[in-house]
Order: sequence, then C-alpha cells, then structure tokens
Amino acid sequence: MKDRFSLHVDDGQPEILEAFTVLRNGFTGSQKGLVGITNIPHADSEEPIVPETIFNVQSTGESNVRFSTYSMNESTIELLSNGNTKASGLQIAYQPVSNRVHFSKLSPSGCTGIETGFLSVTSNNFVGIGTTKFNDTVKFTPNSPLTIWHSGTHNSGTIAIKEQASSPAAS
Repeated sequence: MKDRFSLHVDDGQPEILEAFTVLRNGFTGSQKGLVGITNIPHADSEEPIVPETIFNVQSTGESNVRFSTYSMNESTIELLSNGNTKASGLQIAYQPVSNRVHFSKLSPSGCTGIETGFLSVTSNNFVGIGTTKFNDTVKFTPNSPLTIWHSGTHNSGTIAIKEQASSPAAS
C-alpha cells in the first residue's frame, strides 16, 4: 500500500518500524485520512502495519494511551456525536483538586448540549449513581461506599432489582 505518509526507522536492523502512519485512502472508499500509531515492526518483505480506523493505536504488548496536563485543571475525554461540538455524547472528567471522577451524558440542546452526570467516584472511592452533576454543578457528593440519588423524582434513592428465572449459582 503506497498511498500513505509514514515516519519510520530503518537503520539496517532486520525489521522496519513505521511508528506513525497517515493513510490517505483506507480499505473502503468511505475511510479516508486514517491515522495510526504502532510499535509493531515488520520485515522489509512484509506489508507495514496500517490504521484500520480513523485513529488506530496498535501495540505488541500493553496498549496505554495517556492524556495529561501539568496544571491542576480538570482533564476530560469526550466521545461526541452530531458534529464536533459538545452537543451529544459521553464525557469522562477528572478533577485533580478534589480527586474526583465524573461520568456524564451529553444530551442535545442547541449547539452546546446539556451535561448530566450519572456516576461519580470520590477520593475515598465512594461511588455515586444518579444525577451526580448537571452542567458545571455537582448535585451531590457520595457519602458512603454506594450512594444513589436522582434529581426530579419522588423515588430518588430507589433501587429496582429484576427477579431472574433460575436460581443463582452457589458462588
């Protein structure tokens, strides 16, 4: 496959490492501009490792991806749909000052969307489930190993468990 931009190391060793690759055209007509990062070497006679998705990280061992900041500001990862704005999707946020993690659903509402937290974990590993955050406002702080609270309903702390058809296993 020649239709690619690649940074690779070839210093006489028996294998070649193409650590960073941008594919102009992927394997199907709809996939274009694929970016790949790998630590998998290939022999000169073999095809190189190329990306198969829009951003593809491949590894021979553990695959650790790190996003970091040198400040004490919040760090977030967003999986978005409906364009490149925070209109709808999933957000995972880490707040280093309070040492808390928030999982939030982003629901469509104009161009920015509404962030509604559904799970929070505190510094002492207490877990909160329900309406944990609304936009930038934390709605409650888990105060025990598991705290359930939901905003806007009379059955706020209710847990529903569905009966199963068969008896559970002994372990």
